[in-house]
Amino acid sequence: MFRCGFTLVELLVVITIIGVLIALLLPAVQMAREAARRMSCANNVKQWGLALHNYYNAYNVCPGLGKEGVGTYSIQANLLPYIEQPALSSLIDFNQPLQIGGKGKYAMNSALAEVIQAQANLFKCPSDGSDHLYVISKFDDATSGSDASARGTNYVFSTGSGVYPNMDTRHPTDGLFYYNSARGLESITDGTSNTIILSEAKLGDNSGSPAEGDAPEMRRTAKTTDTNWTPLSSEQGTVIPLTESGNGSFANIKAKADACTSWETKRCGAWIWGMPLYSAFSTYYPPNHNIPDIHFHGMGWYGARSNHPTGVNVGLADGSVRFTTNSVNLDIWRASATIGNGEVLQLP
Repeated sequence: MFRCGFTLVELLVVITIIGVLIALLLPAVQMAREAARRMSCANNVKQWGLALHNYYNAYNVCPGLGKEGVGTYSIQANLLPYIEQPALSSLIDFNQPLQIGGKGKYAMNSALAEVIQAQANLFKCPSDGSDHLYVISKFDDATSGSDASARGTNYVFSTGSGVYPNMDTRHPTDGLFYYNSARGLESITDGTSNTIILSEAKLGDNSGSPAEGDAPEMRRTAKTTDTNWTPLSSEQGTVIPLTESGNGSFANIKAKADACTSWETKRCGAWIWGMPLYSAFSTYYPPNHNIPDIHFHGMGWYGARSNHPTGVNVGLADGSVRFTTNSVNLDIWRASATIGNGEVLQLP
């Protein structure tokens, strides 16, 4: 009598086939999961956009970045009641300063210790696994106070194209937001369906302030003090023109980034603070560009970046959300962040 069974060769063939099927299935599962995360992220962007509309309906003006020179509350902080975060908003007394002190030695107000560490689902893109507490200052005393640790957000608001002089957010920019801005949605004469008001950015890697080296996944921001290249106002210094247009090489700004030897690693590290490093971006770079952001004296070029494979979610001023790919034409991308330059270009 013969017994039925598998030979060793047959068993190996079956194992091999199963292995191939698993290898084919895993990327599909990962793609499906990322698609779900991207949809969740798009919903977050939409909620922030709708919150801005509700704020505008209540006050007939949009919140700005606060006051330059002193830490003031971000757009995100002002929108808390309109993204169903009344409990979090109730922890903030907007009559109290975010920072205290003077003569360049500002420290965070310890009365806000609880709220600056708070996190809400709408603050984070599901595709960004970072969840850091960033030491952004000291509490109460800039030299001897305890560390002020904050949580960040992946959702940042647009200061415009970033084309000189619009990277200087202390002055009116070609976007909706800047320091001391108080613009309404009616100021968007290019059309609300054509104008970007917010997008995504990657959280900094929180690794301290390392010397020049590889910036992992563009999570570090180059620091420069070269005021001859980037003057602190449009009235001083000699500017090396940054004239790249279309999908150019960015040779000038790349050279400056390559020359930087210090890095800021707290990008988007304090959702409550209106400093552009923490809560804003411009469209100077195309999405997920391979040149790092550049930071100087609280201003600079901060790009839209995400962990989505091919682009970023952006919120338009009409409340809609669009996924914009990394290959978008740069002129269209920049024009989409301006509110009144009269361009007829539109995001694809």
